[in-house]
Amino acid sequence: PQAVVSDEQGRFQIDGLAAGNYLVTSQKPAWVAANRSMRSLAGQPGGVPAVVNDGEAVTGVTLRMHKGGVLAGTVR
Repeated sequence: PQAVVSDEQGRFQIDGLAAGNYLVTSQKPAWVAANRSMRSLAGQPGGVPAVVNDGEAVTGVTLRMHKGGVLAGTVR
């Protein structure tokens, strides 16, 4: 796996990928991890990994994360 860190606006770039299928995963403490195929995020059917060809630039990949939460105590 290759790891990158996004900037303050959440933008990221991964350079030098060989041709193949890729899955992008995001993580941040106290947030629910996002794990989606790049193709499903681009509006294609979900669960199909993105095919990256040699020299190809894939843009518009968006990972939407949600703040995690915990319910504790007694619920009545």
